[in-house]
Amino acid sequence: MKEIKKSELLSYPEFSESIYWSQKNTLYKICKLLPVEHERIEFLKFIYKLDIPGLIKPLDLLSNEKIYGYEMPYVDGTTVDKVLVASTTDINVIQIIKEMFNILGKIHEHFIYGDIRCSNIMISNNLPLFID
Repeated sequence: MKEIKKSELLSYPEFSESIYWSQKNTLYKICKLLPVEHERIEFLKFIYKLDIPGLIKPLDLLSNEKIYGYEMPYVDGTTVDKVLVASTTDINVIQIIKEMFNILGKIHEHFIYGDIRCSNIMISNNLPLFID
């Protein structure tokens, strides 16, 4: 677990809402807590231990006396919606979609991925990656 004060994290450059660049070119995400905070913490610990190709999981959990977020790798790619509407022959859309469903099937063996939306599916090197 990475001990870092939330106030320090907020001083880092912002990548997007609630996401900040770390000093190691990774990203720090501040989580919105569920009504029962300990359930979110246990879920983050669970996800951290999984090994599912195509699921970008936390590199480390962020703590300042309690867990409040996680560190994740930066994915060099673009969101699935931008890739699928682009007029390019460099990608195999059908293969990407098949692989998305394959990865989701593996994820759903462990938990229900409830935040499926275009901004949480990145395409990098013609492979889908589920983030967040």
